[in-house]
Amino acid sequence: STAFGNPAGMTRLPGGVNLLFGLQPTIVTTEFDVGTGTTTSGGGGGNAGGFLPAAGIYGTYKIMPDLLVGCALNSYIGGALNYESNWAGRYFGTESTLLTFNLNPVVAYRVLPWLSLGAGFSVQWAKLKQELAVNNVIDTLPDGLMKYEDNNFGFGGNVGALFEIDQKTRLGITYRSQVDHGFNDTPSFGQLGPGLEAALKRAGVIGHSLGIDMTMPQEVGLSVYRDVTDDLALMANFNWQNWGQFGDVGIQLSSVPPRSLAANAGFNDTYQGAVGAHYRLGKPTLLSLGFAYDSSPVDKANRSPLLPLDQQLRFGVGVQYDVTDDLALMANFDWQNWGQFGDVGIQLSSV
Repeated sequence: STAFGNPAGMTRLPGGVNLLFGLQPTIVTTEFDVGTGTTTSGGGGGNAGGFLPAAGIYGTYKIMPDLLVGCALNSYIGGALNYESNWAGRYFGTESTLLTFNLNPVVAYRVLPWLSLGAGFSVQWAKLKQELAVNNVIDTLPDGLMKYEDNNFGFGGNVGALFEIDQKTRLGITYRSQVDHGFNDTPSFGQLGPGLEAALKRAGVIGHSLGIDMTMPQEVGLSVYRDVTDDLALMANFNWQNWGQFGDVGIQLSSVPPRSLAANAGFNDTYQGAVGAHYRLGKPTLLSLGFAYDSSPVDKANRSPLLPLDQQLRFGVGVQYDVTDDLALMANFDWQNWGQFGDVGIQLSSV
Protein backbone atom coordinates (compact mmCIF):
# COMPACT_ATOMS: atom_id res chain seq x y z
CA SER A 1 0.00 0.00 0.00
CA THR A 2 3.10 2.23 0.11
CA ALA A 3 2.63 2.65 -3.67
CA PHE A 4 -0.48 4.71 -2.90
CA GLY A 5 0.31 6.26 0.49
CA ASN A 6 3.82 7.58 -0.28
CA PRO A 7 5.49 6.22 -3.44
CA ALA A 8 8.91 7.41 -2.25
CA GLY A 9 8.78 4.70 0.43
CA MET A 10 8.89 1.97 -2.23
CA THR A 11 12.71 2.19 -2.16
CA ARG A 12 12.61 0.37 1.21
CA LEU A 13 10.65 -2.60 -0.17
CA PRO A 14 12.38 -5.86 -1.14
CA GLY A 15 13.32 -6.65 -4.74
CA GLY A 16 11.30 -8.51 -7.31
CA VAL A 17 7.51 -8.26 -7.39
CA ASN A 18 5.47 -7.33 -4.30
CA LEU A 19 1.66 -7.63 -4.36
CA LEU A 20 -1.08 -6.71 -1.89
CA PHE A 21 -4.76 -7.64 -2.32
CA GLY A 22 -7.30 -6.21 0.08
CA LEU A 23 -11.08 -6.48 0.59
CA GLN A 24 -12.84 -3.86 2.73
CA PRO A 25 -16.48 -4.71 3.50
CA THR A 26 -18.05 -1.70 5.22
CA ILE A 27 -21.25 -1.66 7.27
CA VAL A 28 -22.81 1.81 7.60
CA THR A 29 -25.56 2.77 10.07
CA THR A 30 -27.19 6.14 9.34
CA GLU A 31 -30.48 7.19 10.93
CA PHE A 32 -32.47 10.43 10.75
CA ASP A 33 -34.57 11.80 13.59
CA VAL A 34 -37.58 13.90 12.58
CA GLY A 35 -37.71 17.11 14.61
CA THR A 36 -40.81 18.44 16.36
CA GLY A 37 -41.04 21.42 13.97
CA THR A 38 -41.22 19.28 10.82
CA THR A 39 -44.23 20.14 8.65
CA THR A 40 -43.71 17.56 5.87
CA SER A 41 -45.37 14.20 6.46
CA GLY A 42 -43.23 11.08 6.74
CA GLY A 43 -40.94 9.20 9.07
CA GLY A 44 -37.22 8.95 9.68
CA GLY A 45 -36.50 6.93 6.54
CA GLY A 46 -35.04 3.90 8.34
CA ASN A 47 -31.36 3.01 8.20
CA ALA A 48 -30.09 4.82 5.10
CA GLY A 49 -26.74 3.01 5.26
CA GLY A 50 -26.07 -0.67 4.73
CA PHE A 51 -23.36 -2.85 3.23
CA LEU A 52 -20.74 -1.13 1.06
CA PRO A 53 -17.99 -3.29 -0.50
CA ALA A 54 -14.56 -1.89 -1.40
CA ALA A 55 -11.26 -3.36 -2.53
CA GLY A 56 -7.69 -2.48 -3.35
CA ILE A 57 -4.83 -3.98 -5.38
CA TYR A 58 -1.25 -2.74 -5.01
CA GLY A 59 2.02 -3.81 -6.60
CA THR A 60 5.68 -2.79 -6.83
CA TYR A 61 8.65 -3.96 -8.93
CA LYS A 62 12.35 -3.17 -8.44
CA ILE A 63 13.97 -2.31 -11.80
CA MET A 64 17.33 -1.32 -10.30
CA PRO A 65 18.60 -1.20 -6.68
CA ASP A 66 17.48 2.43 -6.36
CA LEU A 67 14.66 2.54 -8.95
CA LEU A 68 11.19 1.05 -8.47
CA VAL A 69 7.83 1.26 -10.20
CA GLY A 70 4.44 0.50 -8.73
CA CYS A 71 0.70 0.79 -9.20
CA ALA A 72 -2.37 1.12 -6.98
CA LEU A 73 -6.01 0.45 -7.86
CA ASN A 74 -8.46 1.25 -5.09
CA SER A 75 -11.70 2.88 -4.00
CA TYR A 76 -10.73 6.46 -3.17
CA ILE A 77 -13.68 8.60 -2.03
CA GLY A 78 -17.26 7.39 -1.97
CA GLY A 79 -20.45 6.54 -0.15
CA ALA A 80 -24.08 5.63 -0.66
CA LEU A 81 -27.29 6.44 1.24
CA ASN A 82 -30.80 5.18 0.50
CA TYR A 83 -33.82 6.36 2.50
CA GLU A 84 -37.28 4.79 2.52
CA SER A 85 -39.86 6.31 0.16
CA ASN A 86 -41.96 7.80 3.00
CA TRP A 87 -39.01 9.71 4.51
CA ALA A 88 -39.87 13.24 5.67
CA GLY A 89 -36.95 14.60 3.60
CA ARG A 90 -37.88 12.74 0.40
CA TYR A 91 -38.25 16.02 -1.57
CA PHE A 92 -34.63 16.79 -0.70
CA GLY A 93 -33.43 13.35 -1.78
CA THR A 94 -34.12 9.65 -1.31
CA GLU A 95 -30.94 8.11 -2.73
CA SER A 96 -27.42 9.50 -3.07
CA THR A 97 -24.44 7.60 -4.47
CA LEU A 98 -20.90 8.82 -5.15
CA LEU A 99 -18.39 6.10 -6.11
CA THR A 100 -14.78 6.44 -7.29
CA PHE A 101 -12.07 4.04 -8.47
CA ASN A 102 -8.52 5.32 -8.71
CA LEU A 103 -5.72 3.89 -10.91
CA ASN A 104 -2.36 5.31 -9.73
CA PRO A 105 0.90 4.24 -11.48
CA VAL A 106 3.98 5.53 -9.59
CA VAL A 107 7.79 5.55 -9.73
CA ALA A 108 10.37 6.01 -6.95
CA TYR A 109 14.12 6.70 -6.93
CA ARG A 110 16.65 6.85 -4.08
CA VAL A 111 18.50 10.10 -4.78
CA LEU A 112 20.76 9.95 -1.70
CA PRO A 113 21.26 7.28 0.96
CA TRP A 114 18.87 9.24 3.20
CA LEU A 115 16.48 10.71 0.57
CA SER A 116 14.00 9.02 -1.76
CA LEU A 117 11.56 10.74 -4.13
CA GLY A 118 8.40 9.39 -5.75
CA ALA A 119 5.73 10.57 -8.19
CA GLY A 120 2.73 9.27 -10.10
CA PHE A 121 -0.44 10.16 -11.95
CA SER A 122 -4.05 9.16 -11.33
CA VAL A 123 -6.87 8.12 -13.62
CA GLN A 124 -10.06 8.35 -11.56
CA TRP A 125 -13.49 7.03 -12.53
CA ALA A 126 -16.44 8.51 -10.66
CA LYS A 127 -20.18 7.79 -10.65
CA LEU A 128 -22.84 10.16 -9.34
CA LYS A 129 -26.45 9.09 -8.80
CA GLN A 130 -29.25 11.10 -7.19
CA GLU A 131 -32.94 10.34 -6.73
CA LEU A 132 -35.64 12.41 -5.05
CA ALA A 133 -39.40 12.53 -4.72
CA VAL A 134 -41.37 15.27 -6.49
CA ASN A 135 -44.36 16.83 -4.74
CA ASN A 136 -47.42 16.63 -7.00
CA VAL A 137 -49.12 19.33 -4.95
CA ILE A 138 -50.49 21.09 -8.06
CA ASP A 139 -52.45 18.00 -9.10
CA THR A 140 -53.02 16.64 -5.55
CA LEU A 141 -51.54 13.28 -6.59
CA PRO A 142 -49.04 10.92 -4.91
CA ASP A 143 -45.37 11.83 -5.18
CA GLY A 144 -43.53 11.70 -8.47
CA LEU A 145 -39.86 10.82 -8.96
CA MET A 146 -36.74 12.37 -10.44
CA LYS A 147 -33.51 10.47 -11.26
CA TYR A 148 -30.06 11.74 -12.24
CA GLU A 149 -27.08 9.48 -13.05
CA ASP A 150 -23.75 9.84 -14.87
CA ASN A 151 -20.11 8.78 -14.69
CA ASN A 152 -16.88 10.53 -15.64
CA PHE A 153 -13.10 10.13 -15.85
CA GLY A 154 -10.81 12.67 -14.16
CA PHE A 155 -7.03 12.99 -13.90
CA GLY A 156 -4.56 14.03 -11.24
CA GLY A 157 -1.14 13.34 -9.79
CA ASN A 158 0.82 12.80 -6.59
CA VAL A 159 4.38 13.25 -5.30
CA GLY A 160 6.17 12.10 -2.17
CA ALA A 161 9.49 12.31 -0.35
CA LEU A 162 11.01 10.04 2.29
CA PHE A 163 13.74 11.25 4.66
CA GLU A 164 15.57 8.50 6.58
CA ILE A 165 16.83 10.52 9.55
CA ASP A 166 18.67 7.52 11.02
CA GLN A 167 18.29 3.74 11.06
CA LYS A 168 15.25 3.97 13.35
CA THR A 169 13.53 7.21 12.28
CA ARG A 170 11.80 8.16 9.01
CA LEU A 171 9.87 11.24 7.91
CA GLY A 172 7.51 11.29 4.92
CA ILE A 173 5.85 14.17 3.03
CA THR A 174 3.17 13.68 0.36
CA TYR A 175 0.97 15.75 -1.91
CA ARG A 176 -2.03 14.51 -3.93
CA SER A 177 -3.63 16.87 -6.44
CA GLN A 178 -7.29 17.63 -6.95
CA VAL A 179 -9.30 15.68 -9.55
CA ASP A 180 -12.01 17.54 -11.46
CA HIS A 181 -15.17 15.72 -12.58
CA GLY A 182 -17.93 16.89 -14.89
CA PHE A 183 -21.24 14.99 -14.83
CA ASN A 184 -23.95 15.51 -17.43
CA ASP A 185 -27.34 13.82 -17.68
CA THR A 186 -30.90 14.66 -18.67
CA PRO A 187 -32.92 14.07 -15.48
CA SER A 188 -35.74 11.58 -15.91
CA PHE A 189 -39.13 12.15 -14.30
CA GLY A 190 -41.91 9.72 -13.53
CA GLN A 191 -45.46 9.80 -12.19
CA LEU A 192 -45.83 13.58 -12.61
CA GLY A 193 -49.25 15.15 -12.65
CA PRO A 194 -50.19 17.00 -15.86
CA GLY A 195 -50.14 20.41 -14.19
CA LEU A 196 -46.70 19.95 -12.63
CA GLU A 197 -45.29 18.43 -15.81
CA ALA A 198 -46.44 21.41 -17.85
CA ALA A 199 -44.96 23.83 -15.30
CA LEU A 200 -41.56 22.05 -15.34
CA LYS A 201 -41.51 22.07 -19.16
CA ARG A 202 -42.18 25.81 -19.21
CA ALA A 203 -39.34 26.29 -16.71
CA GLY A 204 -36.95 24.35 -18.98
CA VAL A 205 -36.34 21.60 -16.43
CA ILE A 206 -37.81 18.65 -18.34
CA GLY A 207 -36.04 17.55 -21.52
CA HIS A 208 -32.80 19.47 -20.94
CA SER A 209 -29.44 18.19 -19.72
CA LEU A 210 -28.11 19.11 -16.31
CA GLY A 211 -24.35 19.47 -15.80
CA ILE A 212 -22.70 19.19 -12.39
CA ASP A 213 -19.00 20.01 -11.85
CA MET A 214 -17.34 18.50 -8.79
CA THR A 215 -13.76 18.53 -7.48
CA MET A 216 -12.20 15.77 -5.39
CA PRO A 217 -10.03 17.51 -2.78
CA GLN A 218 -6.27 17.92 -2.93
CA GLU A 219 -4.31 16.96 0.17
CA VAL A 220 -0.95 17.30 1.91
CA GLY A 221 0.35 14.76 4.43
CA LEU A 222 3.21 14.55 6.92
CA SER A 223 4.14 11.25 8.61
CA VAL A 224 6.75 10.13 11.16
CA TYR A 225 7.90 6.58 11.95
CA ARG A 226 10.16 5.50 14.84
CA ASP A 227 11.45 2.06 15.86
CA VAL A 228 11.47 2.20 19.67
CA THR A 229 12.72 -1.39 20.11
CA ASP A 230 13.18 -4.38 17.83
CA ASP A 231 9.53 -5.31 18.50
CA LEU A 232 7.81 -1.93 18.94
CA ALA A 233 7.35 0.92 16.43
CA LEU A 234 5.41 4.17 16.87
CA MET A 235 4.04 6.42 14.11
CA ALA A 236 2.05 9.61 13.63
CA ASN A 237 0.34 11.42 10.74
CA PHE A 238 -0.85 14.96 10.12
CA ASN A 239 -3.01 15.59 7.05
CA TRP A 240 -4.75 18.55 5.37
CA GLN A 241 -7.53 18.14 2.77
CA ASN A 242 -9.06 20.90 0.65
CA TRP A 243 -12.76 20.06 1.23
CA GLY A 244 -13.69 23.72 0.76
CA GLN A 245 -12.97 23.15 -2.92
CA PHE A 246 -15.24 20.08 -2.95
CA GLY A 247 -18.12 22.22 -1.69
CA ASP A 248 -17.93 24.63 -4.65
CA VAL A 249 -20.21 22.94 -7.20
CA GLY A 250 -20.95 24.26 -10.69
CA ILE A 251 -24.43 23.54 -12.10
CA GLN A 252 -25.50 24.16 -15.71
CA LEU A 253 -28.95 23.63 -17.27
CA SER A 254 -29.12 23.44 -21.08
CA SER A 255 -32.42 25.32 -21.32
CA VAL A 256 -33.12 28.19 -23.72
CA PRO A 257 -31.47 30.40 -22.70
CA PRO A 258 -28.99 28.18 -20.79
CA ARG A 259 -28.71 28.78 -17.09
CA SER A 260 -25.83 28.20 -14.70
CA LEU A 261 -25.29 28.42 -10.97
CA ALA A 262 -22.19 28.34 -8.77
CA ALA A 263 -23.45 26.61 -5.63
CA ASN A 264 -21.44 26.77 -2.43
CA ALA A 265 -22.29 23.99 0.03
CA GLY A 266 -20.40 25.71 2.84
CA PHE A 267 -17.62 23.14 3.17
CA ASN A 268 -14.39 23.80 5.10
CA ASP A 269 -10.89 22.38 4.75
CA THR A 270 -10.18 19.51 7.15
CA TYR A 271 -7.23 18.51 9.32
CA GLN A 272 -6.36 15.04 10.55
CA GLY A 273 -4.11 13.88 13.36
CA ALA A 274 -3.36 10.20 13.88
CA VAL A 275 -1.13 8.02 16.07
CA GLY A 276 -0.42 4.32 15.82
CA ALA A 277 1.80 1.47 16.93
CA HIS A 278 3.12 -1.85 15.61
CA TYR A 279 4.14 -4.60 18.02
CA ARG A 280 5.84 -7.81 16.96
CA LEU A 281 4.28 -10.64 18.99
CA GLY A 282 6.78 -13.34 18.19
CA LYS A 283 8.28 -13.81 14.75
CA PRO A 284 5.18 -14.58 12.63
CA THR A 285 2.66 -12.16 14.24
CA LEU A 286 2.49 -8.35 14.07
CA LEU A 287 -0.19 -6.40 15.98
CA SER A 288 -1.42 -2.92 14.97
CA LEU A 289 -3.31 -0.26 16.92
CA GLY A 290 -4.28 3.25 15.85
CA PHE A 291 -6.44 6.30 16.54
CA ALA A 292 -7.27 9.21 14.21
CA TYR A 293 -9.23 12.46 14.49
CA ASP A 294 -10.58 14.35 11.46
CA SER A 295 -12.10 17.82 11.79
CA SER A 296 -15.54 18.43 10.30
CA PRO A 297 -15.73 19.58 6.66
CA VAL A 298 -19.11 21.24 7.25
CA ASP A 299 -20.90 22.75 10.24
CA LYS A 300 -24.39 21.71 11.31
CA ALA A 301 -26.07 24.71 9.63
CA ASN A 302 -24.85 23.49 6.21
CA ARG A 303 -24.85 19.73 6.74
CA SER A 304 -26.79 17.74 4.15
CA PRO A 305 -28.71 14.54 4.96
CA LEU A 306 -27.39 13.11 1.66
CA LEU A 307 -23.75 13.78 2.68
CA PRO A 308 -23.85 13.82 6.50
CA LEU A 309 -20.20 14.57 7.22
CA ASP A 310 -18.99 15.70 10.64
CA GLN A 311 -15.85 15.31 12.70
CA GLN A 312 -14.60 11.72 12.69
CA LEU A 313 -13.13 9.63 15.49
CA ARG A 314 -11.58 6.42 14.18
CA PHE A 315 -10.16 3.45 16.09
CA GLY A 316 -8.41 0.58 14.37
CA VAL A 317 -6.86 -2.75 15.41
CA GLY A 318 -5.21 -5.30 13.19
CA VAL A 319 -3.07 -8.40 13.00
CA GLN A 320 -0.59 -9.61 10.38
CA TYR A 321 0.53 -13.24 10.24
CA ASP A 322 3.55 -14.21 8.16
CA VAL A 323 2.66 -17.58 6.65
CA THR A 324 6.00 -17.81 4.81
CA ASP A 325 8.82 -15.40 4.03
CA ASP A 326 6.86 -14.39 0.89
CA LEU A 327 3.22 -14.55 2.07
CA ALA A 328 1.44 -12.66 4.84
CA LEU A 329 -2.24 -12.54 5.82
CA MET A 330 -3.74 -9.44 7.43
CA ALA A 331 -7.06 -8.66 9.14
CA ASN A 332 -8.12 -5.25 10.43
CA PHE A 333 -11.17 -3.79 12.15
CA ASP A 334 -11.93 -0.08 12.01
CA TRP A 335 -14.71 1.76 13.88
CA GLN A 336 -15.71 5.31 12.94
CA ASN A 337 -17.91 7.83 14.71
CA TRP A 338 -19.12 10.39 12.15
CA GLY A 339 -20.44 12.77 14.79
CA GLN A 340 -23.93 14.15 15.18
CA PHE A 341 -25.81 13.22 12.01
CA GLY A 342 -29.01 14.61 13.52
CA ASP A 343 -27.71 18.21 13.28
CA VAL A 344 -28.94 18.77 9.73
CA GLY A 345 -30.41 21.94 8.29
CA ILE A 346 -32.91 21.62 5.42
CA GLN A 347 -34.29 24.65 3.58
CA LEU A 348 -37.01 24.46 0.89
CA SER A 349 -37.32 27.40 -1.47
CA SER A 350 -40.52 27.24 -3.55
CA VAL A 351 -42.65 29.59 -5.57
